Amino acid sequence: MKIFISYARVNRKQVETLEKLLTDLGHDAWFDREIVAGEDWWKSITSSIERCEVFVFALSPQSTNSSACRAEFQYALDLNKPILPVMLLDAELPVGKLRETQFVNGRALNRPETIIELSKALSVLKDRVAAGEFPPPDPLPSRPAFPFPPDPLAEIRQKLEHIDTLTEQDMLEIVYQLSATARVGAKTEREAITILREIARYPRSTLRVVQVAKEAIQLRSGRRTVAVFIGVSVLVIIMVAFTAVVLTNRARNDIERTRNAGETQSAVRAAETQVALNNQIMTLSQATGTLDSRLRTLEAAEYVLPTSTATATQLLVSSPVATLSFVLSRETVNSFAQVSTYTHDNSLRSLAFKPDGQTIALGASVGTILFWEVASQAISRSIEPDDCPNVISLDYSWDGRFLAFVCDGRGVRLIDLDTLGSAHALSTNAANVVLSPPPPPPPPPGRAGASPFWGAPRGAGGRPFLRDTQRVLGE
Repeated sequence: MKIFISYARVNRKQVETLEKLLTDLGHDAWFDREIVAGEDWWKSITSSIERCEVFVFALSPQSTNSSACRAEFQYALDLNKPILPVMLLDAELPVGKLRETQFVNGRALNRPETIIELSKALSVLKDRVAAGEFPPPDPLPSRPAFPFPPDPLAEIRQKLEHIDTLTEQDMLEIVYQLSATARVGAKTEREAITILREIARYPRSTLRVVQVAKEAIQLRSGRRTVAVFIGVSVLVIIMVAFTAVVLTNRARNDIERTRNAGETQSAVRAAETQVALNNQIMTLSQATGTLDSRLRTLEAAEYVLPTSTATATQLLVSSPVATLSFVLSRETVNSFAQVSTYTHDNSLRSLAFKPDGQTIALGASVGTILFWEVASQAISRSIEPDDCPNVISLDYSWDGRFLAFVCDGRGVRLIDLDTLGSAHALSTNAANVVLSPPPPPPPPPGRAGASPFWGAPRGAGGRPFLRDTQRVLGE
């Protein structure tokens, strides 16, 4: 059967697994693989819904709250298409047809029980379709309008009209929406930053809301400053090029007049003009180089947060409102080069390098821990801890066997990466977690508590000093 899959972008990896499973079961499954939404995209979506025989709704908190997914589902109902919900992540279903329809438990798509349940559900729907239980309506309904509003800030403004009734979580969601909306355009960006400043100054805003709002303002304002410097740099380069062309033409005209008139004085003046031209071009080139150097310094200062204790270094683009993280390789103390980029559909709240430098643990805002291999530049596996809405901090043990992480509002947990079993849990309202370094090596026999003195002139160890006995041993 032809199957249409409606899903949210953040659940794309699970949907790809679902599509492969449906294909292996002998069905023609399809979902939108494009990233940019637009009128042509929506026309392709509605056409695919009209052609499908079964409408599969990939349920998650994001898809049930998506205006596009809701519009797709309603259009499938209007066309009297068979509906098969598949629960990828726990989500509260809205009242109506979707809540009344039995769903398939797809939280673990590779389990044999899930495959059998999905195969049986599709087999039943196939028999019902063949029996004519889902005839198309006559006349056919008109296609729904494009589901995205023209004003991205309209919904936010409406919520802020009742700001006194908003909770801290409501305020944080508004800040996250404003941070994403600020990327739409210059006018919308300025208005979004203005609203963020008002939220940060609002007397009833909690400390956490104020902090997240200020981080969003700083991130957006910093990028706008870089854009201004880039524009100024381009303008200066154009002015230098224009000045060089004008002066070069002037010098050529002087030289040409000298040749035609045969006047030595004119030739001298042309030569002096050429020298002045070269000096001015050199000065302008130096000024341009200085400006470019300052621009690169500014860009590095905004994004780079180097450390000198690891073989690989994390770049600071990760925050509650960012979705992009860079990984750098440290060649020298002051020299960094980009190795690779990992783009994730959801917000990355934290990351940590494994001690061997080959694996990065990424904490996502949906409570998922991803393990990214530096060599292959791909996700090797993922963990979805129970009852963990956001992973706000994580760290490896010194031997790389254990991973500690903080669930937002749920305490600190420790898992064994070999067995993926829970090793320990601590119910405390923590914001960060750091595991202790490896234990120091034991001292040599007979020298417990000894601190050796370094012989500077000889460049070798001198006499050891025992702190416990306060006496000096002979060499």
